[in-house]
Amino acid sequence: MIEVLDNYLPESDFKVFESHVQNMFSWDFYKKCNPSAPSEHDFQFMHTYIDQYNLMYPNADYIPRLVMGPYMRAKKGRIVLLRARTNLYIKTKLFPTGMGVHKDIPDGGPLKFFTLILYMEDSNGKTHFKDSGRKVISKRNRAVIFSSHLDHQTIPHTNILFRYHININFAWD
Repeated sequence: MIEVLDNYLPESDFKVFESHVQNMFSWDFYKKCNPSAPSEHDFQFMHTYIDQYNLMYPNADYIPRLVMGPYMRAKKGRIVLLRARTNLYIKTKLFPTGMGVHKDIPDGGPLKFFTLILYMEDSNGKTHFKDSGRKVISKRNRAVIFSSHLDHQTIPHTNILFRYHININFAWD
């Protein structure tokens, strides 16, 4: 299942999220965006809110819960947040090539995990799903939700300098 939702957040909530990300000063640098990244150009900066169910700082779940709100209300359920982070990519390529096929959660044990990605701006960057071949284009306020065990990869952008998105891994409570 790959679900794409345009105009996902109400505009006022999206602006809160956008302002938060644009004013972030704490980013960690990852030389490889995932273990399968094939090139030195496949790096990213990451701001982590939640990792392995743990808040990384006080109130770190505010933005992830704001982002998850519409989906939780639509599905009428409660969630458990395993991991939440905002990813920042910088344009380094002239031609978009995949940044390494991976699974967000290879084996969730008894829980079935999902991933929600919310794109912050329009770009020609994409999320590519290996098995189906489907490519979801980065569009402002577009969410894509899928099973965390699906093989996928980031296809980098080439038409803007910076690309941001939030990536949240969750299970239904």
